[in-house]
Formats: sequence, structure tokens, C-alpha cells
Amino acid sequence: MARNKTCAVLASIACLAASLTAREVCAVSDCSRLPAGAAAEVPAPVDRWARLDCRPFGQALVANSGWTWRYAASFTTEVTVAAVMGAAAEDAGGGRYFLHLSVSTREGEAAARLHARFLEELGSYALHAGESVPRVVHTLDAVNDLLDRITVHFLEQPDGQYWAVVCTPECRPENVFYVQRLGG
Repeated sequence: MARNKTCAVLASIACLAASLTAREVCAVSDCSRLPAGAAAEVPAPVDRWARLDCRPFGQALVANSGWTWRYAASFTTEVTVAAVMGAAAEDAGGGRYFLHLSVSTREGEAAARLHARFLEELGSYALHAGESVPRVVHTLDAVNDLLDRITVHFLEQPDGQYWAVVCTPECRPENVFYVQRLGG
């Protein structure tokens, strides 16, 4: 009952800001009732450390069980990569969801070039990731229901952990976080 009231309140608020129905708002905050065409799974190998979750603002990528995502300067701020991060979604309001998720992989020189670019362009990445060239980069391309593209680059470090850079489409220093296996 409380969940239905929560959905009704969220729906009312969202409908004031966007043309979403109560059903659509509740659907993106409840993973068991996602709209038709919504992404349901994270592709391999990113599914090892990431999963989809549903929040009041819609779908989000979050740390999978056995992993933690954290910003370099914080151990308490939860890291999510929300479908609402795209430019059109930020203006539209309401709950958003992912339509499509795909993964591509770069190794060797291609991984080194991306690492060098981030060292040059993103001070937070340069400060924490250091000079160690990633072994591989897994790039998750996500498209939300407003056709915004959100890209997350997971740069594997020699110790098997990852630095992640989110681009929406610009890559920004505040969107860099560490992906760490718990107990590892």
C-alpha cells in the first residue's frame, strides 16, 4: 500500500514536469514493471560489476553484488549512472529508462590512447588513475528512452580493479569513479 501511495505522489510530481502517466512513472521505479522495450540486463563482461536497478528517478546502473563503486574523494556517496543523465532527459523530467545497452572492448594501443586522453582532459582521473596503462577498456554504450547516449568507459587496472569515466556525451572530471571488488 505504501508503495502505491509513493508511486502516486511521484507520478503527480512527474506529470507536472513532463507528460508521463502515473503508470509510466511507477513502471520505471519498479524493475518488475518496466515499459516495453526497456533494457533488462547489463551485457557481459560489464555485468560482473554492474547491474540495473530502479529508483524513483528511473533506471540506473549500480554496483553489482561483491563490488563497490565510489568516488575518489568519498566513501559514502553512492555512485549511480542514471538513465536521466542525458541532456534531453535532464530537461524532460520524469523517470527515464534505458532502451539499449551494448559493450565494446579496446585493448593494447587503443586502450592506451583512451587512457592518455583521460590523463590529459580529466584532472580527477589523472590524479587517481596514475600512469599505469589499463590492460583493457570495456565501453558500455547506453541509450535512454529519449535517445540520449550515455557512455561509461571501464578501464581495467593491473590489479583487476577499474576506473570508470562517464560521458554524456562530454566526459567530465566529476563523473570519474573507482570500481573495486569487495575483499580484493
